[in-house]
Amino acid sequence: MRASRSDGIVLVAAPAAAVGLALPAMAEAGSAGLVGCTLVAVCAAAWARPLGAGLRLVVAVAVITGAIWSLHGISQLRDDPLAARLGTITGRVTVTGDPRTTVRGFSAIANALGHRVELRSPLPLEQGAILDVTGRLSPVAPSRPGGFDRRAWLAQQGVHEVLDVDHGQRVGRRAGLQGVSDTVRRSARRILVGDGSDQSAQIVAGVVLGATDGLSDRTVKQFRASGLAHLLAVSGGNVAILVGSLLGIAWLVRVPLVAAHAAAIAIVPAYALVVGTGPSVVRATVAGVLVSFAWISRSPGDRWYILAVGATVVQALDPYSVTGPGFQLSFAAVWAIYAVSPRIRGFLDGRPCPSLLREPIALSLACTVVTAPISWWHFGRTSLVAGLPANLLALPAVAPLLWLGLAAIALVPVFPGAAAMLAAGARTLGAYLLVIAGLGTQLGAAVPTGSPAHSPATTLRLTVLDVGEGSAALVEAPGLTALIDTGRAEADVASQLERRGIHHLDLMLVSHDQADHAGGAPAVLARLDVTRSVIHATRGYAITSGSVTLRVLGPEHVAITGDPNLSAAVVEARQGSCSFLLPADAESPEILLDDPPAETVLVVSHHGSADARLPELLERIRPRLAIISVGPNSYGHPAPTTIAALADARVPVERTDLQGAVVVQCP
Repeated sequence: MRASRSDGIVLVAAPAAAVGLALPAMAEAGSAGLVGCTLVAVCAAAWARPLGAGLRLVVAVAVITGAIWSLHGISQLRDDPLAARLGTITGRVTVTGDPRTTVRGFSAIANALGHRVELRSPLPLEQGAILDVTGRLSPVAPSRPGGFDRRAWLAQQGVHEVLDVDHGQRVGRRAGLQGVSDTVRRSARRILVGDGSDQSAQIVAGVVLGATDGLSDRTVKQFRASGLAHLLAVSGGNVAILVGSLLGIAWLVRVPLVAAHAAAIAIVPAYALVVGTGPSVVRATVAGVLVSFAWISRSPGDRWYILAVGATVVQALDPYSVTGPGFQLSFAAVWAIYAVSPRIRGFLDGRPCPSLLREPIALSLACTVVTAPISWWHFGRTSLVAGLPANLLALPAVAPLLWLGLAAIALVPVFPGAAAMLAAGARTLGAYLLVIAGLGTQLGAAVPTGSPAHSPATTLRLTVLDVGEGSAALVEAPGLTALIDTGRAEADVASQLERRGIHHLDLMLVSHDQADHAGGAPAVLARLDVTRSVIHATRGYAITSGSVTLRVLGPEHVAITGDPNLSAAVVEARQGSCSFLLPADAESPEILLDDPPAETVLVVSHHGSADARLPELLERIRPRLAIISVGPNSYGHPAPTTIAALADARVPVERTDLQGAVVVQCP
């Protein structure tokens, strides 16, 4: 009787603590937090049992304790002691996060002056490196209206300042367990990626290590659109395959399973240290260790209890994790596997479906359906149609890829030649996954995906669409929807607009007749309701809607012969002191304004090509943001001189080839 009561206390305490830990972050997140709240509540409901007064008290204490712990963690993250140290500083920093490439160099989370900062450097950064630097410490810049709130995202990690490095040199690497982890991770990436010349190698690093910084924006979009993004995050699948491999090897060499599970308890956390400590990794690590403990102790391994403990540990380490897509997608997928997949499997039994496919279909369909609303909420799109077939086609390659990758990492210190061969095999499977992601993307594009409608603009708004090496921009305001250029035909701007809920244009203006600006015009005219279509507009053309004016600043006339770029229409959309300047392919001499407004967003002309007078233009208009519409090309766009001029003028830059569509809105 006492054992039963003890078991009941243990089983209700974990889900109750998880709920308490989630409450403070959800209170801040508002409607977005309801997604995480729903997931936690559903998981907690799995433990629902008739509770006596004693167990109700346990639940109350666990919820309150979890909430207090979370509030303490949030208060620590909000603390900003570096606010009093702004300005030029000299000191030692340690790179703690995965570096990423930016338009100005490299960026990573680092420890400086005893606290976390975003480190930005023109020199390459490496996780674990220790540097002596001199630089400028400044607050994280406010995010643009209507865009991703990077400032809030960094604040949730305890990062409130940016350290821009002027001078620096590496003086060593961090030591201890973290240093060992850094060394193993570097070695693992080296053997898995090889020369890093193709995306298939980067996919292997993503599947095995969760390292996605080397993936192109196009590849990431394809994996998201095809429902395969979960493969690029280390999760329970990786740990299950790792533990399964250990048990299989133990069986082959006749080692007792107790010893194999004991090895798993040590190896699984070591694997987590190498790949990182994201929510899915922590949850999978906790689950793997608890399963092995349960097997060794012969106690029943309650999978719901394991899931609850995983949620508790993740939130105890990061109080904001519950509001993020990583936590929500990870735990929703596991809940789908536990609760939804068996029902689908039972439905398929006795029906004309090959027995070998029933389990994979049940797993893929359950995870796809359950995670679809979360993907829609966070990423603005999801594809149920593409997700199921893409996951079924990818499934046979995932486990072998992971086996080959882990074996390559294990063998590289002793048999580097064999390790290289195994890594090459893994890269072949990575290439296969890339093909499947591409096919899934095409299937998803061919069928309505249920993407949310574009919210109506309340003020002047600009969306520079991602059309590769080309240009297309959507200008919106109350009573006005205008498309400036249409990209190449293959960019399919018409479909992009339809997915945003745009079916009517008051104006389609084509700056000049070149394929990268006008190629999509026929499809737009055929599929959308366009009130006015203007090609070769000249100075003086204007339309007004309320307080918003869209006008053509130049050219004075269109040349019949010569370089068509010199006759490209320069368009300005203005509302009060806020304006968007879209010069198409016209260079600076054609767009030097007589009366620049106070707040200008500049779409850099000609995809960022070299422009000798760009510094003069930047000095005159002082834009608050520069956007480069660019894609893979052989012209060298954007030119290094253009990037340097923007950096010298301290103009923030966003690029469609790195960030996808860029949205900016007037206050």
